[in-house]
Amino acid sequence: MASEESQCVLLPMKLDAFVFNEAVCSGEADEAKIAPITQPNYTFLRLDSELIENDVLDHAYLGHSSPATDNSRYTNLATGKPWPRRQGVYLHWMLPRAYRSGKQSSDDPDAATGYPDTPTRWLVIRKVQQDTIRPETAKSLIKPIDAWVIESDRQWELDDLGPWMDLQVDVSPFISGGAGADAVDIDEQAEVFIGIKSPAWGWKESLDQHPRIQLSLLNSSNPLFPDYQPHNSNVFSMVDNLTYDDGTEWKVLESVKADYFVLGWHSVRDKDLFCQPEDNSNVQHADLLKSLMMTLKDPKDKDPWLSSNASTTSICHGSMYDVAWNATKKPANVPADDISRSLIEDMPVAVGTTPLDALMAWVTSSYQKRKEEGDEDDVISDLERILLHIETLLHAHDDGVDSQIEAADQVYNWNYSRHDGGSSYRISTTEDAGDNYITKDDLKALKELNAAQAVADLAMRALEQTRWELFSTWWKVVGDDKPNNTSYSAQVDGMLTRIQSLMDLAQDHQRNVRLLLSKGNFKQTTHDPFHQQRDPTLLVGNVESGWPWDYLDSLAVRLESQTVSPSASLDPIWDDLVSVILPKLPSDLQNAASALVKEFAALSSTETMTLEGEEVLPLYHDHEWTPDGDDSTPWRDRWGDKQPWFPLFIEWEVEYTHIPFEYWSLDERSARLAPGKKLRSGIIDGVTLYEKAREDFRLHEDRRIISGRSLILPQATFSLKSKVAQVLEDTPEDVLKKMKIGDKERKLLETSLYLLPFLSSPMSGFNEHLATRVQGTHIKPNNRTPDKPGVTPISTATRKLAGFNEKALGAMNLQTDPTPYGFLADFLKAEEQAFKPVVHGQFRFTRLNIFDKFGQAVHLLDPNPRAGGPPPLYPCISEYYEPQLVKDTDDKANTVREDLPGKCEFVQSSMYINQPARLNAEFVVLEKETNHWRPINPDDHDGPGPIFGWAVLNNADNGVQFFLPDGTFYREVRFAGRNGPSVAPRWYPFGPSTKGGPAAETLDRLIDKIQNVDGYMDTFTGMLVAAQAKLPAPPSAFSQYLNSLVGQPLALVYLGWSLELAENAYASESSLEGGSSSKPMTLLDVPGAGDRYHFPIKLGDRDRAYDGLVAFFKTVDSPTPGNELDFGSFYTYFDEGDESSGPSDSDQEEAQDDNPLKIIGNDNYLNLEAFWLDPASYVAKKGQTEAEMAAKLSDDRADLLTVVGAVMSPFVPVHASTSTLPVKTIKLPTWTWQSALSKMTAFFHMGPAVIPIDVPSFQTNYALSDTYDLSKDIAVPNTAVQVSTMGSAPWNWLQPYWAKEPEENISQAVQGGQAEEQPPASQYATRYMALNPAKAVDGKPRFERGPYVAIEGFLQLKMPLLKETQGINRN
Repeated sequence: MASEESQCVLLPMKLDAFVFNEAVCSGEADEAKIAPITQPNYTFLRLDSELIENDVLDHAYLGHSSPATDNSRYTNLATGKPWPRRQGVYLHWMLPRAYRSGKQSSDDPDAATGYPDTPTRWLVIRKVQQDTIRPETAKSLIKPIDAWVIESDRQWELDDLGPWMDLQVDVSPFISGGAGADAVDIDEQAEVFIGIKSPAWGWKESLDQHPRIQLSLLNSSNPLFPDYQPHNSNVFSMVDNLTYDDGTEWKVLESVKADYFVLGWHSVRDKDLFCQPEDNSNVQHADLLKSLMMTLKDPKDKDPWLSSNASTTSICHGSMYDVAWNATKKPANVPADDISRSLIEDMPVAVGTTPLDALMAWVTSSYQKRKEEGDEDDVISDLERILLHIETLLHAHDDGVDSQIEAADQVYNWNYSRHDGGSSYRISTTEDAGDNYITKDDLKALKELNAAQAVADLAMRALEQTRWELFSTWWKVVGDDKPNNTSYSAQVDGMLTRIQSLMDLAQDHQRNVRLLLSKGNFKQTTHDPFHQQRDPTLLVGNVESGWPWDYLDSLAVRLESQTVSPSASLDPIWDDLVSVILPKLPSDLQNAASALVKEFAALSSTETMTLEGEEVLPLYHDHEWTPDGDDSTPWRDRWGDKQPWFPLFIEWEVEYTHIPFEYWSLDERSARLAPGKKLRSGIIDGVTLYEKAREDFRLHEDRRIISGRSLILPQATFSLKSKVAQVLEDTPEDVLKKMKIGDKERKLLETSLYLLPFLSSPMSGFNEHLATRVQGTHIKPNNRTPDKPGVTPISTATRKLAGFNEKALGAMNLQTDPTPYGFLADFLKAEEQAFKPVVHGQFRFTRLNIFDKFGQAVHLLDPNPRAGGPPPLYPCISEYYEPQLVKDTDDKANTVREDLPGKCEFVQSSMYINQPARLNAEFVVLEKETNHWRPINPDDHDGPGPIFGWAVLNNADNGVQFFLPDGTFYREVRFAGRNGPSVAPRWYPFGPSTKGGPAAETLDRLIDKIQNVDGYMDTFTGMLVAAQAKLPAPPSAFSQYLNSLVGQPLALVYLGWSLELAENAYASESSLEGGSSSKPMTLLDVPGAGDRYHFPIKLGDRDRAYDGLVAFFKTVDSPTPGNELDFGSFYTYFDEGDESSGPSDSDQEEAQDDNPLKIIGNDNYLNLEAFWLDPASYVAKKGQTEAEMAAKLSDDRADLLTVVGAVMSPFVPVHASTSTLPVKTIKLPTWTWQSALSKMTAFFHMGPAVIPIDVPSFQTNYALSDTYDLSKDIAVPNTAVQVSTMGSAPWNWLQPYWAKEPEENISQAVQGGQAEEQPPASQYATRYMALNPAKAVDGKPRFERGPYVAIEGFLQLKMPLLKETQGINRN
């Protein structure tokens, strides 16, 4: 044995055995099928228009795959005879996770990811159980111990393969790459195979005698390669044909039981995971294990090894006992057959936005079905019921949403992938820094910095798109019958010029960014990301995952000293193996290999082993997991007369029907099985699609078949378990109890989720197909290796006459995925365009097959051709994808084909942009110099802000008070007038102010409407009253005395919205399209095309308690300062006269067209058109600076905002909702309102009141002004006005006087929107003084001596609406 510090590491593998014979391949109609072998056809990588394909792996065709005589995997269809080398026991070993994880070997982010080399030598040992051999005559002809060596890296050229070799089981197709442009021979790649199986007795290592390839999971270029046995024959799998020579011919055993053992090692020692290079010799074994996702099993007393950094070796091992072979019968237990029957009968298929969303759709349907059948008393039903109870909590953890209510409301957000939105900068500050530390120079630099960064980001996104467009053109050139067609040359030259221009533009502005960063203290932040709807997620229930339940755990490895030794000496049948074969292994592995072989022999017994000393049982020599550790479950390394079932991928096909845009609307509506109304795009009420299809040819012509392949990864069930565990840990007990989750339910969730079997995977490529792009393994024009950054053009990929020289190939860089349609499909005669810039349609499944690692296939739809197409599949559909019901029915789905009542075959893809986009939201101000809207600078606290005023509902005065943006009181409107609302003079009771300006003019225009438009005051005030009841509680700093006096202060702000594309609008990538007679709709203006798409946006939500929108106004056509908004109508959810007010239905009209209050609904949502700004427009020309062009981009983006004036809570965000993108929120920064609310005060009219003592005379130095400071005592000292106050709160009595008006105030009194008549300087005006009320006044008569005085005035609370808060976040 090696020294303690250099002991060999033993890596366990899961070994599976699959029996293949005629009976297995002859399944009944409702049983699993054996898929014909479909290997990657690397011929499709050749640069030939007749050979090049978007994906080298075709879908498997299951039609006529049974009986065995019709299946090409079993029968040579040319001769009608079985293939002689394909029957037997197929063994496949699962590589540890360490070989599946890559890392970059270069600091360059564009460098390829490197994966570790896999072991390339595998010793496969078979021990037959002699008494099970049939026929009896074969017992003496079969070795009790036999062995083979697999050389995974053995490379073959097609011409080198012998005629006896079967290309589908004896070797595996592979791509042999090179490091340079001339090292890659594309034509030869298609003829490369790897792998060989040799009898171990005659084998010897010969590294230099045969061609070898460097083998890792990366350079296979096939994601199925390590796990799909038909793709890795004699690489990571082999078939044991179980043949013997009876002296006349080779025959196959009739039956036998055998034990199998596999050992794997690196033929080149320095490729071993534990062979540490000299420059990494300081890494201890413990750290190395951690980096490889491994842990030492039972590490007791292993500190010397764990702390050592000695270079050592590793060996993989796996075993499977009691594999039963019968040449004419199926194994006793075939899970694939049971699953097939279950799926065909129950069709437990679900479609959702995420795995969790699809799971809940399935659980909902399954639980409802059990209830209807009275089958609710089993564990599965209990689990489904509990999951339904905590569904909202699970969704919250699924997408990181903090609020449980938000998690339920923001369902649309789960379905979007995120794309980089670029960077922005803020001025870096500390918590205790005030506003004065920011200088004008800082703000100027910040503006220039963000403008430069915006240009750089825009240029980089356009650069990536143009690189891909160059690749797309190259692909079309190669696929063209005339690949050197010179007509492409000018197009290629134009793209190369654009690429260089974009690179220069990005570099210039990145340089400016670096320069500006050096001049100030800035911090980098991220812009909102762009989003694109993900592909739908497909879930199949009642199917267990094949991945070991602990596969994602750290792999439990051992050292060679921890192996289990047999209690007695080995049976002599092992002598030849030990003495002849094991010595052929590398010398430093022989002791470990010998120990593992002895352990394999020792553990073949089913009797309980007594472990001694350091002995530790290997991983997988254990039972299937149960929560209580039940050891009656099957052993994981015993076959148990059970065929394996390891689902690995799903192949799906759908028929997609595009539904015309005019049939869609955004509205509050319910789905077919989701009665609650939510905002969603759907079919307009009254439009019945299957009836429209009788007259609208588009519902027949605009139909396509889309297919894809989705890998089944191990995360689905494990992810659910982790989410549930997190929910139980984070959720308070009282909340769980309200959801009926007690101790019993908690235990069930913690222990039994594994009983809920399902598979889930995204329908990868669905959206790409609709964009005429294809995901798949395909030829690329550049070579990329992990050891060097960048790409190297492949010389044979050039098409110089078409403009594609090596420079053009290199310009594509990494943007070579996905492929364009090119010449893939012919749409020349199609009536409608195949390319869909916006997806709005329905699809149904026409094929759905699940394949396991050995090629067993379960089909949910009959794979054989039939008239009228396949039978319908009725999936469980999540709320997001559920079609609506036909109007005035309760069981008819509104689909393009009429279905049976209560059934729905179609899944609805509702209105989303088929490329990354984002909804922008900005607080804006109208720039005086240009009359253009501009976003506010969030760091410019002294500059113009988005608030143009405040509205406060004054309950005591039965009116509304308006304040200027800084909190200065402006005017009040009351219901008190005989001829309508009464409007108080400006500024009263405070002195005139110079702060009016455009904000005061705007407020005056609103007040004018309130005063003079019939019903405006009623509806506007009623709206504020209704909204107060729905708005969330204000922060604790809001004065506790104010709730009964005034409502929450509401900010009047300017909000801008726009819909931005990350890149230029996609276009059709099909070379065979153009026959469409219609003009397709587009995202951007395209000459000769149809209408542009417009997208409705709903602002705010009455039912969202956390939404702050009260109402909005639209802008006038040509806004100017003071005249920005159209106050003729205001749009809101709140109408005091209608408690059920909400979105208006399409068949309901307003009672009066002239009613200024409009309930927000789909007839008045904002409508936005998408935009994209071409960075080429911002290249500085002669006489222009880069800073000027960057500023122009910022201005152009701002000019595309759709602006509204909003009435909103300053404390919570406004939400913008659409089915196109995630919900967008915008919230006022604290600095925009904190100072104003700290200045604003509550006051109301009082009187006339009779008091026994007169008020003091007017004193000019105590006259109220607009600069009153509530932090100081502004009241006349030693006064005690006998008026009643409320509670113990501090109050002021504001007493009016008829006093001489100072000359300097006369001009200030007209600083509102319109001048009022003011007295000349020699005349008098109403002025106010603050007096102290008496401390205790009640209504008890005391008959004080007269004369009595009657007074009127204002009672003012001597505290602001919002207290100053220390340490508040001002951003």
